[in-house]
Order: sequence, then C-alpha cells, then structure tokens
Amino acid sequence: MNHAQLVRDAASLSVLPEATVESVIAALADLVHRSRVSPDELLHALLGAADPLHAHPVDPRDSHVVAQLVERAKAHPLGLDYLKGGHLGSVAVTFEAHAFTVLAARELLR
Repeated sequence: MNHAQLVRDAASLSVLPEATVESVIAALADLVHRSRVSPDELLHALLGAADPLHAHPVDPRDSHVVAQLVERAKAHPLGLDYLKGGHLGSVAVTFEAHAFTVLAARELLR
C-alpha cells in the first residue's frame, strides 16, 4: 500500500473527505518525523491501546506474561497451533506480543 491508497482506503472506510483524511495522516506522520512518537507507539495507539506502549516495562519472558499469551491463543480462532507453529513475526503481531514472549510460550508448550 502506498500513501495515496492509504488515504483513499481510510476515506472510504471513514466516509470522511479525502482532504480531511490526508490532513490527519499528515499530522500523524509529522509526529513520527519530529520524533515525538515511534512508529510502533503510533501503531499501538491507533489500534486502540488504553496505555502507552511502554507504560509498564516488563520482561517479555516473564512467566505471567507468557501464561497470558497462551490463554489469549486458546481463545483465538487460530488457536494454540498457530502460536506454536506460525511465523514468529506474524504470531507476535496477531497476539500483540513481543517475539521473546512467543518464543517463551513455544518453549512452555513443548
């Protein structure tokens, strides 16, 4: 997807004029360009996160964090098989988890 397609798709989904969507996207990009937010933090917020991305830094291999991931995977349509065997990056994105958490969960599930 390129910038023009992003604007068109977002305008279509939101029923806002493309010019309005363009302004919003430009403002969001400006936050990243001015180093006020990282791309990961912006995406985290755009996806509806209640807390900032690094509000509560924790070891991604913490047993509680790993257990939470396993429980989310059990409830997810793709399930534990996806957690155990899916592409590492895809699994991490799907479950909004750190790659190290995914690896620790896989180790636990062996």
